[in-house]
Amino acid sequence: MSLRGKGALLTATYSIYSGFVERLPGIVYVKEWMTAHGTQWIGEDAEPRGNHQEVSPERQAPSAKPVVFVLPGLGGEEDPELEKFWAPSRDKLEILSLRYVDWTDLVRENCDFSSVVTHVKRQIENRLPAGPVRMAGYSIGGHLAYALAVSFQAEGRPVVCVVLLDSPAELSSLTPPFRKRMKARLDGLLAFNPRASLASLFAKVLIREQMHPLLRRFSHYRSKHLPFRFDTFLHRKITMQLIRRIFPAWWGSLTSQGIPLTMPTFLFRSGEHEPYEADDLGWQKYCPDLKVIPVPGTHRGMLDPSINGPLRAAFLQAMK
Repeated sequence: MSLRGKGALLTATYSIYSGFVERLPGIVYVKEWMTAHGTQWIGEDAEPRGNHQEVSPERQAPSAKPVVFVLPGLGGEEDPELEKFWAPSRDKLEILSLRYVDWTDLVRENCDFSSVVTHVKRQIENRLPAGPVRMAGYSIGGHLAYALAVSFQAEGRPVVCVVLLDSPAELSSLTPPFRKRMKARLDGLLAFNPRASLASLFAKVLIREQMHPLLRRFSHYRSKHLPFRFDTFLHRKITMQLIRRIFPAWWGSLTSQGIPLTMPTFLFRSGEHEPYEADDLGWQKYCPDLKVIPVPGTHRGMLDPSINGPLRAAFLQAMK
């Protein structure tokens, strides 16, 4: 099918979806009632925000508490499970979530993953122009934390420590085994989230290289809100899929340089890894001063406040 044909198919599919949900029994009445009472329709309001604290683009006064810059996984800075993990530590640390770039930036010509690194580094420098840096990264955020530490180290800026939350250094470990992928798909089906499923389908088609011209055209409508907040699902899925696509080449290039970090590094390793994976998940050669701390639970389960008390205590100790 030609590019034009694929674009027409996607547009038609979404039009059917949009028209269908707005004509469900009661939806028209609810929308009219909300409009009459001065309330925004669910597809027209602003994108919902979490209660996390993001890095302000403007420089701020120094904090009395140690500042820790956290780099989230593919779920982004609004990941609710990650926020639950940080919340109990906020009375002792000023935890600032770094925001990644949007997919509209990632589809520009000649854009690669290094633009994500530049984007998050600028946020750190704006918030903390000088002095030692503390960083923690979950999942793919751990790789970004390493890259930022390499950059600061080359500039001579001190980094107190780097915390890696279940981030494997080897690319082969980033792709789950077949059985885990199938389990994840089954869990997704059982959850029955049609918006997320449809958004994933659209995203996987749109991120293909031959579809980038169409995706760039769609970027002009980035701010348009869609019924049932479908836009929040779609934009997030497109961003996640694009990062997954451009990350491996960048990471392979960076690690081929074999630059060792001089600062203490802590790897919190979940219990979900395969028996053949090394305890250090491939980090020892890049982080000579590495301490591996096994934690219970899966990659996501390790964030559960009911079981991660020892993990939080070790995290606070590392950040002193």
